[in-house]
Amino acid sequence: MHSQEIRAARVSAEGLRQLMARRREGEYTIVDVRSADEYRQGHIPGAVHIAVTELEQRIGELDAAQEHVFYCHSGSRSAAAAVLAAESGRLRGPLYNLDGGILAWEGASVADVPRIAVFDDVKDMRGLLLRAMDMEKAAFLLYSRVRGAVAHAGVCSLMDRLVNMEETHARVVYSYLKRQWDDIPDFKELFESLEGRVLEGGLTMDELEPWIRGAGTGDCTEIADLALEIEANALDLYRSLAHRAGRGGQDGGIASDEAVSAFTDLAQQEKQHARLILQHMEAFGGQD
Repeated sequence: MHSQEIRAARVSAEGLRQLMARRREGEYTIVDVRSADEYRQGHIPGAVHIAVTELEQRIGELDAAQEHVFYCHSGSRSAAAAVLAAESGRLRGPLYNLDGGILAWEGASVADVPRIAVFDDVKDMRGLLLRAMDMEKAAFLLYSRVRGAVAHAGVCSLMDRLVNMEETHARVVYSYLKRQWDDIPDFKELFESLEGRVLEGGLTMDELEPWIRGAGTGDCTEIADLALEIEANALDLYRSLAHRAGRGGQDGGIASDEAVSAFTDLAQQEKQHARLILQHMEAFGGQD
C-alpha cells in the first residue's frame, strides 16, 4: 500500500462505528493525536494517546499488523498523522483518518486518562487477574443494587442482563486463573470472597453511592447513561492495559502474551455490554 493511498483513507464516524462492530478487540487500534490536555478532556474509549508531534518517535509502540484509525479535533492533524505513519513503513495494516475528528463522533467518550493506576501495585499475572475479577464483582454488585432500587420493567430487564453478563465476565477472568494455578478455589467460593469496591473503569462504589441511592427516582435514560459511562470507562481501561502489556509492560505494567490476551478478551466483552445498553436505551425512547 502506498502512502498516497493511505492519505485518502478517510472514514466517517458511522464508518468507524461499523468498523468497531465488525472487528474483534486486538485487530485495530484507535490513536488520538491531539494534545494531552485535549485527550484528558474527552476521548474515544480505548484510544491510545500519541500526540502527532511524537508520532515518528513512538510509532514502534503500535502493533504493525493491526488496522489503525487516527483522529484529532477536526481531522487535519490526524490526516498528517496518517501520512507520517504511512511514510514510516512500520505499520502494515490499513490506516484511516476519522473524517471530521472527534467533533463528528457521536458515540461514547470518556474524560481523563484511563485509571490504570488501580493495577500499579500488582506485581504478577495472578494478582492482575484477581484484581480484574474483583472489579467484575464490583460491577455485579452495582447493577444488583440498582436492580433492587428500580421498578421500571425496562430498567429491571437491563440490570438483570448486566448482572448476568458481569458474572459471566468474571468467569472469563477465572478461566485464565484456573488455566495457570491449581490452588485457585472454585468460582463460587472465590467470587463470594471478593470485596468488589472498585469498578473496572477505576470508579469506586463509594463515589457512586449517591447515584445508587437515587436510582429509584431517576428516569431510565439517566440510569442507562451512567451504565454506559461505566462500561465505556471499563473498555478504555482494558484496551489501554492490553496496549501497555503488548509494548513490553512499560510504566511498570506486566508484559506477557497472557496479559494481552486477557485484557483483549475483557475489552471485547465490555464492548458487548455497551451495545446491550444502547439497545435498551433505544427501547426506552426517553420514557420514565
